[in-house]
Amino acid sequence: MADRKLFVVVIRTPNSDRYQPIKALLENDKRFELEYLDASMTPTYLDVASRHIAYSTEMFEFFHGRKLAPAEIGCADSHNRARKLIQNREDGGIILEDDARITNVDSLFNMAINFLSSEKLNYSILSLTGFRQIGLKNSSEHLLEINKYIKLWGNPDLAVSYVLTNKSADELLKSNQPVKDVSDWPITKCKFFVPIVPLVQHGESNNNSLIDSTVSNFRNNESFLKKVIKLMFIKYLIKRPKGLTIFHYIGIVYGKKIKWRYDYIRVKSQLEYMK
Repeated sequence: MADRKLFVVVIRTPNSDRYQPIKALLENDKRFELEYLDASMTPTYLDVASRHIAYSTEMFEFFHGRKLAPAEIGCADSHNRARKLIQNREDGGIILEDDARITNVDSLFNMAINFLSSEKLNYSILSLTGFRQIGLKNSSEHLLEINKYIKLWGNPDLAVSYVLTNKSADELLKSNQPVKDVSDWPITKCKFFVPIVPLVQHGESNNNSLIDSTVSNFRNNESFLKKVIKLMFIKYLIKRPKGLTIFHYIGIVYGKKIKWRYDYIRVKSQLEYMK
């Protein structure tokens, strides 16, 4: 294991130096094998078409009340291309967006190697940004060095930085080609894990996400009325998309919120215990 290299795909924004901190940290470190992948920049649907990205917004529009935005389609396509590279690696690897900021490179390497070794045959994903980035601020050095992660009941946050087996990469690709959902996370049978203390920070104070900013406003919540209609099954009964079962509907509308609260309590309590 000491001689093993960790394959890392960095999704970088064309004509941008946002990836430079990752390059400076990892490129000359012999423990890592870096591959850069230019992101699919699609500010308009014409750009989506020109890149020949296949997509369908029916299911997403049903749950969110709007179509997938062009930039979201491009982001999902970027992650699909990165996942395809991991799919072809027997030992799996890591995907980093270019605004991922590693807080402890030694802990990241050790945790990723241990995770990929123990979960090699499973549909498993480890989100390095943790859960809601709990524990990122004011974490002592000994906490950052603890190589411990836990399994979530639900999903983690944004797909900014994550370790994945080749089986989970294959599963993610199958579920979101053509693109039907944002990159984080399409419905799959994958199981998610997070470190108790995040090992990656999402962006910097002057470095915001290109598709999740207050300007683009792509992920606004639905109105209260729409939420009520959704919770009362009215929407499901009237105009559900083909292939959507009542169990999937319940899981997405009700299950996600319950799982989120349960995972939040677990991660917080684990962090307090470790302190």
